Amino acid sequence: QLNNTINTGFNLPYTDDPVANIHIYNGDTGENMLRVNYVSTIDSATYAPTFQMHRDNTSTGASYQWEMRGPRPDALQPTEQKLSVGYKYERVGDPSVNREVLTLLSGGKVGINQSSPYYALDMRCTESHHAIRLYSPTDSSTGMLLFQSGPSNTLGGDAVNDYRMYASNNGFY
Repeated sequence: QLNNTINTGFNLPYTDDPVANIHIYNGDTGENMLRVNYVSTIDSATYAPTFQMHRDNTSTGASYQWEMRGPRPDALQPTEQKLSVGYKYERVGDPSVNREVLTLLSGGKVGINQSSPYYALDMRCTESHHAIRLYSPTDSSTGMLLFQSGPSNTLGGDAVNDYRMYASNNGFY
């Protein structure tokens, strides 16, 4: 337990002072700068390493929290391991919010507001501005969706039909 009110550094060069409450330095000696390890005899979605970032506003009584949790088994797809980022908001008199906003599964599936994605990109839209936006800030670029099948990584590069959808100059193609 660190009881200092000043910043604490780990593995810092002797000439450097820590610039954060906990400052970990790793100069070309490996990749493991911080490891959170959970050891259990139970393989359950309930037990997983968790990293929380929490902020309380004492003047309003509001509590905000981001949480990264995993790896842990996905409840609906037990062969997949899940890493999730969740958001939590609490304040007396306000409706509480507690949801997973981003989920990554070990098989490559990504969920946005979807805690157990079934498709490669699985979005759950619950608000009026939930959409996919492909924004091109200049006239020389065009946001598009490509639908590609077959062994070639080039659009139209094999006998399987590939399609593209894009919008340009108020037209949809």
